Amino acid sequence: MRSSTGSLSIEATKVGTYKYCISNMGTSGGSEKQVSFSLLGPDEQKRRSDKGQAGNEEVMSAKDSLQKEVDELTDIIQQVSDEQAYIRARLNRHHKTAESTNSRVLYWTILEGLLIAGVVGFQIVYITQLRF
Repeated sequence: MRSSTGSLSIEATKVGTYKYCISNMGTSGGSEKQVSFSLLGPDEQKRRSDKGQAGNEEVMSAKDSLQKEVDELTDIIQQVSDEQAYIRARLNRHHKTAESTNSRVLYWTILEGLLIAGVVGFQIVYITQLRF
């Protein structure tokens, strides 16, 4: 999957250890890339209680219903927090790029000014040496 930005969600179907492989191969120029990711796992107690509820198929009590709502809100808050961290990292990266560009423009402007001053000085010396 080639993309400059995006998110990917994978649901583990089996209990165990999973490995993530992130490669920079196949990109143009082989330039360095920055990758950030967040791993979220289910709460073991919640998973066990969900399995028990699925087997019994009983009506949830008010406490269970409230707990489910709290869990959903917690998940949403985690998603918002992850998105905010991503936006903050992207903003910092863009700020560094803008600062780098500004410094290059400043140095180029100074170089141009010195070059123009040198050309003007050369022309003054050259014209004054010509005797009319």
